[in-house]
Amino acid sequence: MVMFVMMNLLVFGGSAISQKRQSGMIKRLAVYPLKKWQLVLGKVYGRFLLGVVQVLFFLLMVKWLFGVNIGQTFPLIL
Repeated sequence: MVMFVMMNLLVFGGSAISQKRQSGMIKRLAVYPLKKWQLVLGKVYGRFLLGVVQVLFFLLMVKWLFGVNIGQTFPLIL
């Protein structure tokens, strides 16, 4: 699960940034009164939230489809 989420977020995150750079969206965002670190942190935060949703989806599907008892280890898994 960790490997899938890492590969998915890195590949699609990199391609999304590359695509936005080619389309000129990064230059348009540079006009806003933001610091560079705020823009980067916003992009990373968005990808982080996408990863959290994917992990929760996988855990719920494993529990319901395959009947794996996650039990008391759920906080440790997170």
